[in-house]
Formats: sequence, C-alpha cells, structure tokens
Amino acid sequence: MNRYLLVVAAALALLAPVPLRADPVAPSSDPTLRLALALEAESDFPAAAIEYRRLAESADSLSDAASWLWLAARAYSLSPDARVRARAWPLLDRAEDADPDRLPALAAALRGSLSLRDRDYPAAAFHFTSALPSPFSPTSPVPKEPVQRARAASLLLQNRPDEAAQAAAPYPDALAAVQAHSAARRKSPTLGGILGLVPGFGYAYSGEWANAVRSILLNSLFIWAMRETAADDEWALFSVSTFFEFIWYSGSVYGGIDSAHRHNRQIDQTALDAILAPNTPSSPLPAPDPVRLPLLSFPI
Repeated sequence: MNRYLLVVAAALALLAPVPLRADPVAPSSDPTLRLALALEAESDFPAAAIEYRRLAESADSLSDAASWLWLAARAYSLSPDARVRARAWPLLDRAEDADPDRLPALAAALRGSLSLRDRDYPAAAFHFTSALPSPFSPTSPVPKEPVQRARAASLLLQNRPDEAAQAAAPYPDALAAVQAHSAARRKSPTLGGILGLVPGFGYAYSGEWANAVRSILLNSLFIWAMRETAADDEWALFSVSTFFEFIWYSGSVYGGIDSAHRHNRQIDQTALDAILAPNTPSSPLPAPDPVRLPLLSFPI
C-alpha cells in the first residue's frame, strides 16, 4: 500500500510542472500579435491588418495562415473608409482556399458584414444566410445570434419585413425593432421636393423645423431685397439679390428631397442599431477571443 502511494505521488510530481493550456497562442507570446491587437484597439485598422498578414506569412500550418488572413480581413472591414474595406475581399478568398473545411462560414459572415457596411443589403442577407448552419452544414464555427440578428437587419432594410421578423423572432428586442421600423412613417422624397416649392414646407414635412424657419426667413429676406431694389431702380443690387434668391429657393426644393431621405435613413439606422445590439453596426460579429488565437473562438 505504501509503495502504491509513493508511485502515485511521484507520478503527480512529474505531471505537475506540465501546463495544461487551452490557448494555442497567447497574445503575450508573439510581439507581432501584441502589436496587431494594440493597433486594432487604437482603431488603426490598416496597420493591424498588415501585422496579421505578417503572421499569416510565417504561420506553421495552412489552418493557422487562414485564421490570420481572416483576422486581417476583419481588421480591414472595421475601417470607416470604403476603399480600405475593399481590401478584405481578396483576403477572404485566400483564407477559404487555405482552409476550405473551416473558413467558408467565417468568410461568409465577414462578407455579410462588409456588404452591410456598404448598404448592399441583398448581398448581406445572402452571405449571413450562408454563414448559418444548414442541412448540408449542420455545424458552424460562427456564433449564431449576431449573424442571425445581422441577417434580420439585412432583410428588413431591403424591404422584406415578414422574413426579417421571422429571423428576429428568437430575440425579443430585435423583433420589437423590426416591428417599430415597419410601423414608422417614412417620408416621400418626391413629395418633399414638391412641398419645397413653397420655401420651408419641404423641411417641415420631414420634421426639420429649424431648417424650415431658416428657409422661410432667407427666402423672405431676399424676395424683399429684390422688391426694394427694383422699386428704387438699383438693378445691380437687384441682380445680386436675384442670384442669391435663386440659390435659396433651389435649396428649399432640394432640401425638401434631402430631408425626406435623411428622415428615412434615420429610421433605418435606428432599427439597425437596435437589431444588432449588443454588437455594433460596424462589426456584427464579436471579436474572437485573443487568448486563443490563431484558433478563432467567439464569445457565446
């Protein structure tokens, strides 16, 4: 019995120094990764993408290289500059080629995010649908909730409210946002322009009362100036007043159109923000767990 205990104690002593780690690469173990994460935290997304690409070039396996390429594409996708975001697309193709078994769903989710940022809502809905589990691919490495929420937003913003409500049904706050968007009163840009023929009315139609008052005052002022200068035969000043009145009057018409578009965009943005919560419109997908990189693990 004592010999048995001694053997067990010796075995435990030998095993104790061996670290049992679930994280393949910790951020502190690679200066390039630390730099990439720091640059991304500082919103220097192009520079972060370059560091991720460096990691892809030095990766020990195609699977790791695919992960780093996906992270580089994600960094590009977070940029507010559409030209920078466009650099993500070829990287996603390369990531899929490097790891065709695991990356297609992750690449589809990121393509959906890019399309959503660029307001290509049909493409966004298609890509988000491709990222979700299906009969042909019952499992997916992508977290379901943010992708399903983003899919619901994409369907809603391409005027498919019934499908959007079905997609948002598991999430009460998202469903409420879909219903609020459907019930919101949108404005007609055409009607806004017609009403703008009467200075200020186009702005008032869309609820922009300050702009409506400003338009009425400016147009009234220059119409009065035209009348006074014509009555006094001051034709040079009349010409100047007429020129500016033409600008303000045209602005009233175009302002009525633009204010209707702004009103409708605000309705869409409010719905998008509410549906994607707790994530953000700039990144429907949550960030991968940095401790487990290059394994792409997402919080649930």
